[in-house]
Amino acid sequence: GGFIWDFQDQALWNGKYWAFGGDFNPGGPSDGSFNCNGVVAADRSYHPHAYEVRYQYQDIWTSGTPDSLKVSNEFFFKDLGDVKMLWHIVRDGQEILSGEVGRLDAGPQESTVIDLGIKDIPADGVVTLDVEYMLKKDWPLRPAGSRIAYSQIVLVDNPSAIQGSGLSGGNIGFADKGLTIELSGENWKAVFDKAEGSLVSYCAKGKELISSALKPCFNRAPTENDLGADLAHRYALWRNPVFRTSAFTATQTDCGYTIRAVFQPIGGIVPLSLTYEVRADGRVSILEHMDAAPSAPDMFRFGLSFAMPEEFSEIDFFGLGPWENYTDRNSAALLGRYRQKVSEQYHTGYVRTQESGSHTGLRFFRVMDESGIGLELTSDGDFIASALPYSIQDLDVSAPEGDLSQKNGNGQRGIPRHPQELKPSGSTWVHADLVQLGVGGVNSWGKTPLEKYLVHPVERDFRIILRPLMSD
Repeated sequence: GGFIWDFQDQALWNGKYWAFGGDFNPGGPSDGSFNCNGVVAADRSYHPHAYEVRYQYQDIWTSGTPDSLKVSNEFFFKDLGDVKMLWHIVRDGQEILSGEVGRLDAGPQESTVIDLGIKDIPADGVVTLDVEYMLKKDWPLRPAGSRIAYSQIVLVDNPSAIQGSGLSGGNIGFADKGLTIELSGENWKAVFDKAEGSLVSYCAKGKELISSALKPCFNRAPTENDLGADLAHRYALWRNPVFRTSAFTATQTDCGYTIRAVFQPIGGIVPLSLTYEVRADGRVSILEHMDAAPSAPDMFRFGLSFAMPEEFSEIDFFGLGPWENYTDRNSAALLGRYRQKVSEQYHTGYVRTQESGSHTGLRFFRVMDESGIGLELTSDGDFIASALPYSIQDLDVSAPEGDLSQKNGNGQRGIPRHPQELKPSGSTWVHADLVQLGVGGVNSWGKTPLEKYLVHPVERDFRIILRPLMSD
């Protein structure tokens, strides 16, 4: 998304899409989409960063624990006499307790401490205290019952074991087909390409779950801020690497088979490997390892990507939502369980196609068809994932090196490609990341995200576990 500079995007609807400089006079004087950098879209619908602005501008904040809950009033001239608190204790996405505090004794710029009287909070699972501040009477422009602030406090973060339905165990069949290795169980089969070191097929109960091979991924469709900082060219090493193995081995273990692919160094300087551990129940654990590469540029992300057939059109996840969020733009999102459509994940309010749809703080991420069949992704800790009906290439508007398509403008190095012109790719493109570059917004044009949101080429390990989900 764009840098928060104006309240509203400055674009014109031409009957098909939101048009901007360059759409009207290609090659003529133009600032491209530079002025489409609002908190809200040109039609006043919310961009995802609008939720972040709304949250950071609220005037009531909450901290502490249920027996010593601090409510801070940042209003300069109002006490909280017109406000009540609603609270909810939520475990693993399900509300287990709730209540109301009808009186909040906090004057302007003051705080009060409350004991909610909650006993016996569960010791396992993910338990949160969610609070909302509601108006008890009408305010100018805000009717009674309006929510004017909210907060979430994580009380317990001990995720219960999350397992897919899995498949039956037993012996694993092994077949060396020359160019590929096939592993199979009673009702599943996994196929690995030796040259590319990738998982190219996974079938469960005869149903193909992968339509494009699982591979390492370090790239993303540049955001407007990425284009401003010229990251498509500065991070070119990571954009479209070719993965070829220098070593490929398959070893039987007590638990199943281990497939190890060592790749030829990316750009000749970045050592990389994938290790697959395949269990008899169909579970595939994938460890992506990269050695430190001090001479390499920073990267967009460190993760894995693959595609599933387009019938896998729903996601079910436990993490930060409901809207898209990124490491430097997720304070407004709430930890919880969400079920959404893949078709809803891309934010069509962006005037040019770009990265979209990620969710941070994930405990699990499931991609399914309408019957619940699909794949579940988990990791050793919190991770980031997305599922879109478009590939990175579909969304990438960066121009080739030396081609300033907005040559008389601000040198955006991007072409005017609009979301409304996108056509579904025929696949659901899944990304799972250990880390991803922040979306920035440090200035109006040209700065990278803050240091703590950059992805340096240091030694990294990322484990993703794939489990089949099968309906009964």
